[in-house]
Parts: sequence; C-alpha cells; structure tokens
Amino acid sequence: MMKVVLKVELHDEKIRKKAMQTASGISGVESVAVDKKDNKMTVIGDVDSIKVAVKLKKLCRANLVSVGPAMEPKKEEKPPEPKKEPEPKKDPKEECAQLFKMYEPYFNHIRHQPYPNYCYRTLEENPCGCVIC
Repeated sequence: MMKVVLKVELHDEKIRKKAMQTASGISGVESVAVDKKDNKMTVIGDVDSIKVAVKLKKLCRANLVSVGPAMEPKKEEKPPEPKKEPEPKKDPKEECAQLFKMYEPYFNHIRHQPYPNYCYRTLEENPCGCVIC
C-alpha cells in the first residue's frame, strides 16, 4: 500500500470531478481524497506514483509532493482472557446413563411400531395373476 500526495491546480468543480474520476480509475487505487484548501490530492493503494502523476497532468498541473507507505490502522490488542478451570472429568458410566435417558423416547418409538402388513395371494385366489417361481 502506497500513499501518493500530489499538488494539483484545480480551478473549478468540473476539473476536480474529472481528476478524481481519473485517479480512481487507475487499477489498484483504494481511495482518493482532495483537499481544496491546500490544493492537494491524496491517492492510497497499490499504484505507481509516476503513473498517477502522468494521468493527472493531462487534466491539470500536477506535481508529486510525497510518496510513502500508507499508515495501516493499528490492530487493537484484546486483553488476555482469564484462564478457565478445566471441567472435572465425568465417569463414563454416568455419561452413558445420560445418553440412554436422552435417546430413550426414540428407542421406545421404534420398539412399539407395528410391523408392516404384507398381503400374500395365491394362484387359486387370482387365477389371472402372475406368479414368479
């Protein structure tokens, strides 16, 4: 990330808009800011400073003031979390008992389901039926 500061002569709003559009149209530009009071334009991104200056010189007078790394926001450090005491180990038999209690309704439901009724027909009942031997 580079921060390019240019001194530009922007006479009116129309030229300022064109200059901002031109600067933002360059690949790698992340932000463009114009300071009317000091007649400075700041371009931040992964760009070549000379390429930005040449593009802006087609619209107005532009001179490079400074080129340097963009200041990245400082990452806030989180305070260390207090150490939690490990949970006491449970007896495996108690864990199994809890699991059986949770799944008991499910098993009871399956256990009490009636078996499907199958219909058997013989050749005597339906003489036109198909029999596979």
